[in-house]
Formats: sequence, C-alpha cells, structure tokens
Amino acid sequence: MHKFRNAMAILMVSAFVFAFAGCGKSKETTKKEKKETKSEETEKEETEEEKTSDENTTNDASGFDAAMDAMSQDYPGYLANKLGISADKISETDGSTLTRGYAFSGKYYTLSDKDEPMVDCCVFESEKDALNFFMEKYYNPFNEQFKPENSQGESIFALENEHGYIVVNGSGSGAGFFGDRYRSGDEVYAGVYYKGNVLLVIMPRNDVPNTRVEEVIKLLGLPTASGENL
Repeated sequence: MHKFRNAMAILMVSAFVFAFAGCGKSKETTKKEKKETKSEETEKEETEEEKTSDENTTNDASGFDAAMDAMSQDYPGYLANKLGISADKISETDGSTLTRGYAFSGKYYTLSDKDEPMVDCCVFESEKDALNFFMEKYYNPFNEQFKPENSQGESIFALENEHGYIVVNGSGSGAGFFGDRYRSGDEVYAGVYYKGNVLLVIMPRNDVPNTRVEEVIKLLGLPTASGENL
C-alpha cells in the first residue's frame, strides 16, 4: 500500500553514502458578542465550522515541524533525550570535511551506538543551502528512480510548506538512496526528512531490525511510513 501526500511534488532521495542526511497553533476564535445576537442553531453551526477549521490548522502544523525545529536548535540534546542515550555517542563534524560532493557549510552529526539505527543529521548554516541539497541529492533523483508499480509495502512522501520527507517500509522501490541492496531486494524501513536548515536520514544498520527503525522514528516525532506524526 502506498500513501502519497501531494503538495509541490513527489519527494526525492538518492544514493547517499554518509546516510545522515514550529509547530503552528490552531487559532482560537472568540465570537461572544456576535453569538449573543444569533439563534441557537446558528451558534451551533458556527461552532462546528470553527472546530473543523481548528482541526485542519492543527493537522497542517505537524509535530514533524516542531521536532525538526528542536533539532535545529540542539540536535545532540534532542536525540539524547528522545532516545534515552548518552550524548557522547553523538559525534559532531564540520560539514565542509565531507567528501564525494557532499561537503556543506554547517555541522554534521552521526550516532555511533551500534545498537541503534543509523541516525545522521546535517544542520546547514543556510536554509537555502539545505533546500538545494535536499533537491539535488534526494528529491530529483528519487523522482527519477521510484517505481511505484514494483514497490511492495508502504511509502509516504511530500514536499510542502517548507518541509519535505520520504519514508519507505518495504522493498522493490527502485530507488537507491539507501543503498543498492534495497533498490529491488532486501526490505528496508528508512526515512529522509528536511525542514528549514536541517536534513536527517534514518535507516537500519548492522543487525538493527526494521521495527527498531520505526520505533526511533516515532520517538523523534517524525512521520512514519503509515503516516503517523504528520
């Protein structure tokens, strides 16, 4: 089963060797004075309309946005707190030292805990650079490679409201963004997430099962392949 969230376009993702890489509030409307002059039926209709509007606004301002904003402010602290791990297992590197065309201005973080999935993050100095990186390394290549007719499992991806993501749980997508072994063979649960100046990649490694990958994604407040945390 595939779930597609359309906005600007289908999300991208490419073969990425180093695999790294708020929340709006519903508006409260007070119409006390107007309601005093209206019938009970009219009041009920307005209340329902306001409730629906508030719910839609809340859905648009997702927990995903809040999570990414928090990572932008303190990625090591956020990751350590949400996963209950020691901060010394999160290493920081100057993004300019990366090779193979992935160098950027900013900080590159990696999680070294072998019992956890690969959780790598780029925090760019410029939001424009983050968007360009996301488009060039992920969005456009994925757009070209993804084969929905061959993909088995769940996929959800979008690029909208200054954020983007792609999450896959299954096999045969045709995309090589997490490695060739997952292009048409092994099952994978993995995600790429972008917002503002942050780009994050989560995927399995070693013997870490896909179920743990999903757990980590949920703990971090990020969208799952089934559409949770949107």
